[in-house]
Amino acid sequence: MPRPKSEMTSVARTVSARLIPAHLAEWHRLGGIKWLRQQLSESMREELKRQHPSIAQRVINAIKLK
Repeated sequence: MPRPKSEMTSVARTVSARLIPAHLAEWHRLGGIKWLRQQLSESMREELKRQHPSIAQRVINAIKLK
């Protein structure tokens, strides 16, 4: 059953890959799609932090420059 539409894109996306049995076993060991969603979420959060640093981070960066 497909997942509902994404809140960000309003379009359901499907990603697929061909894996050798050892890679498939590793995928299952890591946690499959739950692991991938967590990794993507963390990656997006880190990217947002780099683009829009908090006030505290701006102060720290300003102090480092002096």
